[in-house]
Amino acid sequence: MVYFLLGGGILFTILAGLLAITTKSLDLYIRDRYFLILPTRLLFVSALLVLTALAIW
Repeated sequence: MVYFLLGGGILFTILAGLLAITTKSLDLYIRDRYFLILPTRLLFVSALLVLTALAIW
């Protein structure tokens, strides 16, 4: 369980970084459609997963 939470946290951190890098290159329609998926929200989820993994460990 701990490894899944840590792996998910690391994966979300990588995805947030990729999304932050490619946000400027996205089309306006895609940017409006996926407004709810922000890099800061993905970083929040990844921090939550990592902290949960550390609490269980």
